[in-house]
Amino acid sequence: QPGQKDLRGWEWRYLWQQTRSDALFTLCQESGEINSLSASSDGNWLAVGLAHRGGLAVWDLRNRREVIRLAEGDVLTRGIFSPTTPLLAFVGSSLPATGKTERDTLRLWNAVTRQLTAEIPLDHTCVGLAFSKDGQTLVTSTYKGHITLWRMPEATKLASYASGQTDVGPATSFAATPDLSLAAQVIGAQPQERIRVVDLRDGRELWSADAAKQFVTALAFSPDGKTLASAAGFGESDIRLWDVATGKEIG
Repeated sequence: QPGQKDLRGWEWRYLWQQTRSDALFTLCQESGEINSLSASSDGNWLAVGLAHRGGLAVWDLRNRREVIRLAEGDVLTRGIFSPTTPLLAFVGSSLPATGKTERDTLRLWNAVTRQLTAEIPLDHTCVGLAFSKDGQTLVTSTYKGHITLWRMPEATKLASYASGQTDVGPATSFAATPDLSLAAQVIGAQPQERIRVVDLRDGRELWSADAAKQFVTALAFSPDGKTLASAAGFGESDIRLWDVATGKEIG
């Protein structure tokens, strides 16, 4: 109280600081699940894909405001920015009155001109998107459909392979190496899902493994493509590390 000695020492101030959030700001709050996040290479834009009829919101990070909402009304939207150009690739499923989702459409949007540059129907719900590190190739993976490589920005098809992808929920169930030589995907049925690694040069499966007691919720390759990380947030808290060359769990 005023007039009393302050007994709080450095320990109190240290613990007080440790309990403060280090977040710089809150950008947005959505009423449903966020299905994907992707920042542009220049740090100016953020694409926020929503799971439930929210479409895909594009935010200007410089002044922290939403500039456009694409595919509004679509469900399970996903977006990813090219690492070299202001090109945003995104997908979403329309949900007609029947309640059954239709096949997805791959769309390309230029963040500078704010124009759609391409719309390409896919064979089913898209569960994975990835650009190559040079931005010249895009890969898509669809539910029980195909893994397809596209030349960018023309969006011409380079190759397509049958896919065993089964997961459609709000999870990162597809990942690719930066050079798009390999991809990992979730396969199998509940209650136990597996991961599968595929050579994107010929569509050949390299290996598969049990990766969770229940659901696989995230996949990510290391930048050198030699290690794959898998997570299973619903049934367990561990992150498993895999040697990509052998398919052996290494941590």
